[in-house]
Amino acid sequence: MNSIVCFNCEKEFDAERARCPYCDAPNSTEIGRYPTLGKGWFMAIWVLFILLMIGMFVTMFSN
Repeated sequence: MNSIVCFNCEKEFDAERARCPYCDAPNSTEIGRYPTLGKGWFMAIWVLFILLMIGMFVTMFSN
């Protein structure tokens, strides 16, 4: 039995399986991971959106 290490969860499993039994990641190194931004970017975008909305309301009602 050949075993390999999953590139996603780093657990060892049988190399003949098409997917990792632990995290369901594909067993191909040719398939790369997509870059992710993380939760910090999501929060920053929401904060900017809220600030933009507050600025719009302030300018709308200041006249």
